[in-house]
Amino acid sequence: MMSENGRHTVCLFLSGLLLVAALVGCKKEAEPAPTEPEEQEQTSAPVTQPAVETQPRVETRPVDTAGSSRLAEAITLFQQGQQDEAVEAFVDIQWKGRVCFPESSPLALTEAEFAQLPASERNERLAEIMGELIVLRSLTKAVLAKGQSGPDGAKYTNAAATFGKLLAEDKEALAILKMLGESLQEKAAEQSS
Repeated sequence: MMSENGRHTVCLFLSGLLLVAALVGCKKEAEPAPTEPEEQEQTSAPVTQPAVETQPRVETRPVDTAGSSRLAEAITLFQQGQQDEAVEAFVDIQWKGRVCFPESSPLALTEAEFAQLPASERNERLAEIMGELIVLRSLTKAVLAKGQSGPDGAKYTNAAATFGKLLAEDKEALAILKMLGESLQEKAAEQSS
């Protein structure tokens, strides 16, 4: 079994790889339109390519708007330094569907949407994603820490495990959120044993 320090190192390594991949981006450019033979006379105006339309999200599981609103509240409390209140708000969430981050949050992007962004915008969004991810990870770490103490420890551990499972199983979520979900599940399982 891997030590806590080893898992932390692996997690940092994977996060670094994701960061590098996103910063480098996919260097593949759109294929140029085929050129017409030189013998043909070009009498028409150049053909413009239609704008790429993003496909609407296909919700594979119902979105839990109540739980998601409560999560946003917990994150806000945590950012305001009210750690105990944030942890309690997080633990009180009764998830009934997939996690849905506010549209204004970069965490609301799907992996496919993120991949379609132009490189410059992807780099900007990645910085925003990492900033919000740090807060989310810190909050869940505080929840797990509270699960290690007191008679109600299982309540906190189970809340982190449930949240982790929802993130890990969301087929459309950002890969970094799925990794956070898997990590939460592992840590919760270790605490439970």
